[in-house]
Amino acid sequence: MSLLTQVESLIEGIIEGSFRRVLSPRLQPLEIARVLERLMLDQKLVGAQSVEVPNFYVARLHPVDFDRFASFRDSVERETAAHLDRRAVEEGCRPIGPIRVELALDPRVTRSFVKGEARFEDASCSESSGLSQTRRFDTVLAAVAARGLALITEDGEELRAEKTIVTIGRGMDNSLVVRDLRVSRHHARIEPDGDGWIVQDMESTNGTYLEGQRVQIGRFSSNAEISLGGYRITVRPT
Repeated sequence: MSLLTQVESLIEGIIEGSFRRVLSPRLQPLEIARVLERLMLDQKLVGAQSVEVPNFYVARLHPVDFDRFASFRDSVERETAAHLDRRAVEEGCRPIGPIRVELALDPRVTRSFVKGEARFEDASCSESSGLSQTRRFDTVLAAVAARGLALITEDGEELRAEKTIVTIGRGMDNSLVVRDLRVSRHHARIEPDGDGWIVQDMESTNGTYLEGQRVQIGRFSSNAEISLGGYRITVRPT
């Protein structure tokens, strides 16, 4: 981080802190995201082929603030992680694994303030959590007899799947990771269905299209084109 940026951050912190001490406004989720975003960009590592940023973040809050977020804590954590993922893409950075955010209670933190922490966490550490997300589909997979599937992105990347679920999105925990801002963090998934395949939209921002038609769930059994908010993927049963 440049000296000018450090000075600007220091001045911003002093001014913001002074107002908070006088006015004691209620902490907003956006402020949590901004604190963690600054940490993410401050701790980036420049490698030979990519710029990497931390993927695990903790926002420590005063008990009063923590209790206020308790009823929608999961939503705040999820949306903050999505914000960090989006900012990483915009800044040309790559998280070393799926971004996770946790809110934590800390009585040492001043009310209406956030104490953030960021660290690099090996993707294998969260492997068990990724597996738990797909465990509910195990029974379905055992009963299907679909062929394999080849997915070719508009960038020329190819993924081959054999009778398994394929998840697609910007998040690093997807089977097919697409670093395009038109694509949501968890945009869509494709799963076997008899002798064909089903594509399902995962409540994405820009929608999922099968052969030009927007779908929540669509089925195909031959070559087709899927569009994720305009990002094209050709699917070919093999």
